Amino acid sequence: MPFSPQTSDAAPDFRLSPGNGTRPRHLPEKRRAARGETPEGYVESAAPTDCFGRTPTELTSRTIQGRFLLRPSGRLTQITIGILARAQRLSGAEVHAFVSLSNHLQPLASFVDVQQMSTFEWYVNGNLAREVNRLHDWSGTVWGRRYQPISVSDEEEDQVARLKYIVGQGCVKEGLIASPCDWPGATSTIALCQGRRTMTGIWIDRDALRRARQRGKKVTERDFTTVESLQLSPIPAWAHLDWKAYRERVRDLVHEIEAETSAQNRSLGRTPMGVKRLQEVHPHSRPEQLERTPAPRFHAKSKAAHQALREAFSTFLRLYREAAEKLRNGVLTTEFPIGGFPPRQPFTHPKLVPH
Repeated sequence: MPFSPQTSDAAPDFRLSPGNGTRPRHLPEKRRAARGETPEGYVESAAPTDCFGRTPTELTSRTIQGRFLLRPSGRLTQITIGILARAQRLSGAEVHAFVSLSNHLQPLASFVDVQQMSTFEWYVNGNLAREVNRLHDWSGTVWGRRYQPISVSDEEEDQVARLKYIVGQGCVKEGLIASPCDWPGATSTIALCQGRRTMTGIWIDRDALRRARQRGKKVTERDFTTVESLQLSPIPAWAHLDWKAYRERVRDLVHEIEAETSAQNRSLGRTPMGVKRLQEVHPHSRPEQLERTPAPRFHAKSKAAHQALREAFSTFLRLYREAAEKLRNGVLTTEFPIGGFPPRQPFTHPKLVPH
């Protein structure tokens, strides 16, 4: 749909994904992440998610120093799916695909607005970090930075490309496995290829478990473990397809990835690492080198889609800065554009009354 800039007197009808924004220094980021809370004090500034309607967003959360803290195992796979499912149920997000490699988690999902996305991601990252600490005897920060969202345009080519990228993680570029279906960790690929809309995982109610133990009850994790169901949705560009046709399209993508992986392995003279060696890697270890390339602000191949997203972002940023300037000048009734988290107000000191 066409985008028309609006003046600062009215809030624009688009929302913005959080990216490399700024935040008040007093915000207890790690504490909020550990509790899975929404970062209300953030100033969100990246690519708009709603300029084209409810379109997908690619979300990436990387472990600290690239350590293999998400090394695949049966236990971690069930926990990861369960946390994603619970976050989906609590936030209402649509999950199209996801994969968890040894050092990063990458879902492709659609959201109504940035608030929903923020709630989903902070719930996932906070709870998953606590479980990873327990599983791998790790203490402290699990994630190297906050999650990186990249909006995808409404064009079919862009959405299919991102779906293929998520499905193909660990194959062509990394050379870890020969087929996306070989990945032993948390991934939606097998379910999509089998035509399954639902995946199940587990959720451990740690708070209830702790309270029961404090009351002196003899309980185990099993007593507070429930099954959570994750619902998979087609990407919007293929939403018109029935589930059988959608399954065949995903299978075609998998076949393409397998062929590209085989060709890449032959050209480089490499052999896939394989599941056994993958699971033998110590979770505290890290790669010798980390790939450091700047992430795009959004995924859009056509010039028109790229320009529309860029203009929407620029307009949002201008309106936000104007509102922030008014707030700094003492105008407490300032309205911020839709899709941003206004900065928190400073602490109000009580007036000292002489005795």
